[in-house]
This record gives sequence, C-alpha cells and structure tokens, in this order.
Amino acid sequence: TALPLRIRQKIVFYMDLPTLLRFRRTSQEAQVLVKEELANSLYHLIASKFISTYHFPSFLKFLEESHGVIGGEVALAFLIRDLPIVPTTLDIFVPDSRPRGPIYDFLSTQHGSLCFTRWRSLPPYKTEHYRGTVKEIGTWKTEDITINLHITRDYTPLTAVVSTIATHLASFVTARFF
Repeated sequence: TALPLRIRQKIVFYMDLPTLLRFRRTSQEAQVLVKEELANSLYHLIASKFISTYHFPSFLKFLEESHGVIGGEVALAFLIRDLPIVPTTLDIFVPDSRPRGPIYDFLSTQHGSLCFTRWRSLPPYKTEHYRGTVKEIGTWKTEDITINLHITRDYTPLTAVVSTIATHLASFVTARFF
C-alpha cells in the first residue's frame, strides 16, 4: 500500500486473469482493485461499441434481471486479457423461463443506429452451432457490429453457451463478471 493508488491500478490493469484471481485473495484492498478492473474491462469491451455508454448500467441491470450471460467473442476477450481481441459480435444468452421483454425492448430502442433484422426459431433437433439448446435468436445489426439475443430452451443459458461448436467461444461473463 506504499504505492499510490494510480500506480496500483495500472499494475492490476496489466495482470492476466489467473494472476488477478490470485491477487484478489490477498487483501480487501486487492479485492476492490480487481473488482474495479474487471468492471472497467467489461465496460470498455461493451460500452460505446455495442451498448451506449449512457445505457451500459441499465444493460447490466437487464442482463442480471433476466439471468442472462454474455458469451462468444466478448466473453473470450474479457477472459483472455493479454490478447488483442476486438469483438464484432455481442452474444447475449437468456433463458426462455425468464421475462425477456425488458432486454428485447432495451436493445430495440437504446441504440439509434442498431437495426433489428430478424427472429429465427430453431427446432429442438437442430444440431448446427448450439446443438438444439437455443430456441430463438434475435439479431440487431449495424455496418460494423452484430448483437445476437439467444433465447435458450433450458432454465440456464449456460447449456447453450457450452454447446457451441467452437470451444474457444464456450466461455461466459455475467453482469457480476463470471
């Protein structure tokens, strides 16, 4: 604690995830520093590119209320902090058993340039990509980004996340990180 706060924050910024998790266990101050760093990391991955900076706290609230998780490229970039991964797709997984209206309305109205393109219903026997665990996918697009809202058949969205055919995308982040 002899170092100024700004320098400690900078050191934490350069830590990979396993080091952050070990460091987090050393003290309450370290726990706070790691929590702030993970929050900043998620903010920088999502805010302004996918969700407006102003609406980001509301997005996390909707995500938590719907028991949703973030998967795909954004989760991968969040977990692998030392690689320059620049996500172009935000995949949100929400269980069908939870009300999805608020997050759907939020995505449809909060971002002026975001255009809803379609809902796709996937039959339970469909084996491509999510092996039958995703019921519907709503897609919003701009020229540069895509946001997919996956409605899962199971009570937990994690079944769909881990059922992806690409193992590097079988990771997730929640509103409370992971």
